[in-house]
Amino acid sequence: IAQGETTDFGDTTTLADPSVIEELIKGRQQ
Repeated sequence: IAQGETTDFGDTTTLADPSVIEELIKGRQQ
């Protein structure tokens, strides 16, 4: 995300809250 990559994250199902990825992307795009 920090490098501008917003698609290929692999397996995010192990995250406690996968929606955090969406929030990080939104924050990065601002």
